[in-house]
Amino acid sequence: MTHGIISDHVLFNMYGGNYTTHTGGPTLTISPNGQTTTGIFLDPNGAMQFNNGVLNGRFFGGDVANQQIVSGASIFAAVPEPGIASLAVLGLAFAFLRKPRHS
Repeated sequence: MTHGIISDHVLFNMYGGNYTTHTGGPTLTISPNGQTTTGIFLDPNGAMQFNNGVLNGRFFGGDVANQQIVSGASIFAAVPEPGIASLAVLGLAFAFLRKPRHS
């Protein structure tokens, strides 16, 4: 491994919507115009789309909405280091636990 930030060190966490029904979250569209983008993209409550590019990372979400990987898109994910896998699990847990509390 070389020094620097790798795909598993960057987490884009889209939050909002209803965490009980997994609906109403923001729509995430990634269109890097044939270029490469890097990171973990998390959108548990919204629709997701990745097109025309290469993703070095992960693409999680689109639970009850559409998740589309289209138009010349490729996704490559390296096997994470044990500490990085824990970070990803914590990010997912945080997204699902961050629901509003009702009085």
